[in-house]
Amino acid sequence: MNERKTMYYEDMVRTARRLCHDLNQPLQAISGYAELLTLTIPPDDGSYPKVLKIQESSRRVNELVNELMNGVLKIQEDGPGEENIP
Repeated sequence: MNERKTMYYEDMVRTARRLCHDLNQPLQAISGYAELLTLTIPPDDGSYPKVLKIQESSRRVNELVNELMNGVLKIQEDGPGEENIP
């Protein structure tokens, strides 16, 4: 792999790792507050389903962030395929 491709690869990995970190921080806060709300709001309250929706959405985003991070870790471990780097 030439130097330009190596730099591109390292840049992409760094960007993906930073994106995962930047998404995960507020996501954990949102998820935590939604959990607290489910413990304090009665299930028959009109806002309860909205809080459950927040929890569900934060779980889905968390799964996406984890998939991205796992992909980054795999690329770091295995190295990129030559065909994937311009």
